[in-house]
Amino acid sequence: MEFEELKNYVGEIMEVKTLNKKFKLTIEHDLAGDWAVWAEVVEGKKDEAELEGGDYIYATLNYEARCVPVQYQTADCDMVGSDVFEGEVTDFDEYRAIVSELVEKIFQHKEVEEDGV
Repeated sequence: MEFEELKNYVGEIMEVKTLNKKFKLTIEHDLAGDWAVWAEVVEGKKDEAELEGGDYIYATLNYEARCVPVQYQTADCDMVGSDVFEGEVTDFDEYRAIVSELVEKIFQHKEVEEDGV
């Protein structure tokens, strides 16, 4: 799967069950290019412009390196953690599952750090 194909899925929802949160796929644009960003769906906010106020997951396919780097950031711009899936992604459902699993892994690692284990 290539990044350009993700644009066909803008608006799709992903649930991260351990966090009890849903995220909506968006594409962010800046001087460095386009980025796949999963924005938390905040209750009462339905418009894409109103997605601000929740957490964000940055997960842009990197086809040159054949990987999906995932970074979780809170609404306050605090970095929770990051991880990477190394390998080829074949379709959107696989991509969404990989991102969800990596976010859960990030939070499991964070809990271990906080518990001092």
